[in-house]
Amino acid sequence: MSHSTTRPIYNGANAIIDQLDANKVDCIFASPIAIMAPVWEVFAARENKINIRYFRCRHELLAVSLAYGYFKVKGKPQAVFLPSSLGVLNGSMALRSSLQERIPMLVISPDSLTYGEDATTDPGPEWPSLLVDFAGPAIEGERVVKWSKKAITSSDLVQELNRAQFIANAVPRGPVLLEVSFDILLHEAPKSLPPVLASSPVVATKSHIEEITNLLASASSPIIITEYGGRTKAEKEQLIHIAETLAAPVFEFMMPAYHNFPRSHPLYGFEITTEILNKTDVILLIGCNAPWHPPHRALMPDCTVIHLEEDPLRPRAPYWGYKTTHTIAGDRFLNMKQISASLEDKKIDNKKRANDWSRYSNSIREKTVKMHKKCYKQRNKVFRLQNYSEFYMILYPKTAHASMRLLPRFLRCWIICTVLNYFNNLEAGVVH
Repeated sequence: MSHSTTRPIYNGANAIIDQLDANKVDCIFASPIAIMAPVWEVFAARENKINIRYFRCRHELLAVSLAYGYFKVKGKPQAVFLPSSLGVLNGSMALRSSLQERIPMLVISPDSLTYGEDATTDPGPEWPSLLVDFAGPAIEGERVVKWSKKAITSSDLVQELNRAQFIANAVPRGPVLLEVSFDILLHEAPKSLPPVLASSPVVATKSHIEEITNLLASASSPIIITEYGGRTKAEKEQLIHIAETLAAPVFEFMMPAYHNFPRSHPLYGFEITTEILNKTDVILLIGCNAPWHPPHRALMPDCTVIHLEEDPLRPRAPYWGYKTTHTIAGDRFLNMKQISASLEDKKIDNKKRANDWSRYSNSIREKTVKMHKKCYKQRNKVFRLQNYSEFYMILYPKTAHASMRLLPRFLRCWIICTVLNYFNNLEAGVVH
């Protein structure tokens, strides 16, 4: 009996795995279908010789979200497989969030060229019947990723993979998408991979930083507003240093994405009130999608507003109607570090300002403690109630008992549980 000695070819699937490995990708998050079989075969053939971990996800939204969260925690972009246009559409909400939050990742979307017409590259009966789409993954993803491209040939695949990962990591960062046909995954690909391209950080010039720090140092009442300016420990340290050097309070607008600034710090701001905005002469925005609402809130006539961001004025969003007088573009952490170092050389008399903001913060905390104590007493009253009517009288003392009895039983129970939960959250400091 003779056995075939034909060695398996080095195909597009091998090229993808080697390219990801060369770029230090830790994980592949995939919402898989049969068209990804060549990739599975590479993992099976190499057994434990691959450094990349493969995660099978039940939905495309989960796959993108895992890559999104991995970067937030580790600071390393990962790879996501979203087969077909429908896979891209299913993951589009998470891709949009990644784009807006500047989260880099490489999305590879396997698709079909032949739909089963060529028996050697038949992707399965679901493709011509269910998964056909006029646009294709690259076009479907254009609105929700930073860059989108279709690889045409195997050699094109190797080059575009390298380019895609460079573009994802270049400031401003974001998700990129590469459409790859099932045919390319199966067919022979070049073994020689291009050198890995590391994206160099883009930072503001020293003269520009000097101009900005002069404005900050001469301010009589500066404040800082952020939503995600303290993503990493290093960024948080720079944010704290800038705030303490200027004695400028740090406010977190509406929905902070991270624990940007210590909540117990004397310079932690609570609510961005009209009173505060009316007396502020310099506002430093560090990593925020919006600083206040409504956008046309009145500021001091000569108020300076500085927007420090990878891409200031949010070119990826349809709106930026907030007053802005200066911008600092480029790597957020490195520019914060430059500002922090430059402020060290300035002689800033901030003792009085620091004391004033400390008293303001303490007064807010005292009010919050009193409110929590009041809510705790109110909650205990609710726990001791014997019937719905008594509960209703605490909430609405001026309304007759009959009003509560008119409600369906399930609705009465829901109201009670909701209010009890609110009291519990108030005591824990979750809401205020």
